[in-house]
Amino acid sequence: MEPIITDHPHGALSLWPVPDERRAQLADRESRLKALGPEGLRLALAFLVGYQPRAFDAALDAAEPCAGEGELALFR
Repeated sequence: MEPIITDHPHGALSLWPVPDERRAQLADRESRLKALGPEGLRLALAFLVGYQPRAFDAALDAAEPCAGEGELALFR
């Protein structure tokens, strides 16, 4: 008999995806963002503002250029 739940290297109770799963998730999100286009991106951000304002604020903070340095806060 084969189990319906696949083995996870960090145990059954792990909530974190393994690196390969994480890379696949990020690639999927990136391709979905690219497919949205400008209007779809605006709608997605408007949804995020309404339902997860803290997440939106954190994204803005990370993406805004640092004062005087010219690089994004995300890459500091």
